[in-house]
Amino acid sequence: MFGRGRIHQRVNLISSLFFSLAAIILLAGGGIALYSQQSDSAGSRAALAAGALSQKVEKLLRLELGLGDFLDFNEQCAEVVENDPLLAGAAVFTNRWELMYGTPETVKISVPRKAGEKFLSDRIHKTSSAWFAVRPVKMPDGTTAGYAVAFIRSEAVLFKTFRSLVFLLMGGLILLILILWVQNRIFWHLVGAPLAEMVAAADSLDSDRPEQLSNFSALMNKKNPPDINSIYEALHRLFIRLKEARGELLRQNENLETLVKIRTEQLEHAKILLEEDIDRRKKLEDELRSIAEKDTLTGLLNRRSMEARTDFLLSRAGNRGFYSAMLYIDLDHFKEVNDKMGHETGDRLLVEVSRRLSSAVRESDVVARIGGDEFVIVLGDLPDSGLAAIIAEKIRISINLPFVFENTEVSVSPSIGVSIFPDDGKDMRSLLKKADAAMYSAKSKGRNTCCCFSGK
Repeated sequence: MFGRGRIHQRVNLISSLFFSLAAIILLAGGGIALYSQQSDSAGSRAALAAGALSQKVEKLLRLELGLGDFLDFNEQCAEVVENDPLLAGAAVFTNRWELMYGTPETVKISVPRKAGEKFLSDRIHKTSSAWFAVRPVKMPDGTTAGYAVAFIRSEAVLFKTFRSLVFLLMGGLILLILILWVQNRIFWHLVGAPLAEMVAAADSLDSDRPEQLSNFSALMNKKNPPDINSIYEALHRLFIRLKEARGELLRQNENLETLVKIRTEQLEHAKILLEEDIDRRKKLEDELRSIAEKDTLTGLLNRRSMEARTDFLLSRAGNRGFYSAMLYIDLDHFKEVNDKMGHETGDRLLVEVSRRLSSAVRESDVVARIGGDEFVIVLGDLPDSGLAAIIAEKIRISINLPFVFENTEVSVSPSIGVSIFPDDGKDMRSLLKKADAAMYSAKSKGRNTCCCFSGK
């Protein structure tokens, strides 16, 4: 029994030492963290104070004063730091780090005579005598006239950290005492004996002395035993309910996961259908836009699209100082081809003619079908107006080449009228009208020829 008591004492001693060491480590860590936090806070306050002092100096400098022309500026330095107990003082130095103004404590503190971007960008600087923050004082022209400095009381930071630690330790001890007292009261209310007495009685039990069991049982029965039995039964029922609730929760979770999986598959399917519907709508819009802008047979621009594109080409040619030309093309004897070989052959002929017209001009030029066998070509950005007649002749020769449909040759010729921008007109309608007139002149001259508009 004596040996077991010595073991308990050693275990208690080791436990006490362990918890003491843990408490010391926690306090040390907390102290370092608090000290770092207080240092950062002090640095921020010093930086704000230095910035405020720098702004005051710059306001006076904007009045075309020099650093040595200020009156009672020592009081201004004192006002910057008087409401902050962590700040020891403030001062203004020249750009050579010569003291100009400051609080009485300033003369007791040595400032390193150095400057630079890194020195000014740091929030706080530490020397053997003080901590301080520096902000440059700028002249109206942007040059540095001097430096504003705010000093920090290092002992004030340390004292504030120590006070916070003391409050933290006292709060922790009070909370621990309160928890132990509440725990002891609850245990006493349930069992009928203090917790310390129960632990001492349990620790004193000896297997070689069975009579001690009756003493411990008597201590446990100080309060009505059914109360404790009721507590154990209630806890047992609670554990059973918790187990059943856990099983039900797992089943509901499985059902929910299955439902989420089904809904996800449905949403993915709906997304695919929606994307397909969007693609169909886009294709339909493209087809409708193509129908609205292009000729359905040849794929060339229709009359309305040709007018919009022509206005753009004429405007661009006018801005650049170039010429532009409009070619009005009508196929000779096209009606005879329809009557002799059928409308299907006539349509195929129109398609082939449109291909030859497109290949004879540039991609930037406008090629349009405005009637049954009538085509219009708008040539943009021509450096010479005479190029229009050359291109028209090239088109005439191209269309005169025979077309072969199922071993049958079909030949047609064009009558082409040409009008020039800006000589014959400055808008699409006047150019089209004059190109039409020139085309009829080509018809009257025997067809299969090119005619430029003439005002005669």
